[in-house]
Amino acid sequence: MFSFVNAAAEEGAYNGVAQRAFGLDVGRVFAVVLAAAMFGASHWYGFPNGWWGVVLATAYGLVLSALRQVSHGLLLPWVAHVLADLTIVAVLLTLW
Repeated sequence: MFSFVNAAAEEGAYNGVAQRAFGLDVGRVFAVVLAAAMFGASHWYGFPNGWWGVVLATAYGLVLSALRQVSHGLLLPWVAHVLADLTIVAVLLTLW
């Protein structure tokens, strides 16, 4: 359940609100980059954490932001985000 809610909240915030607002001011391409950077920065304490986590989350944020642009909506990036979160949980459970 957490993965579904977390993905909805993050996609709504970064690719819904932020990317759309930036797109009005700086254009679509730069909006994608800014939304991805914000997404990445918010994962400092994620898994993995620190700079490596930020870099990985930013790269994945670029993919999610591009999916939003291509699909013209949040459903496709949300599904991808849920699947990624569930994969991370499975890996963590396997390691513990």
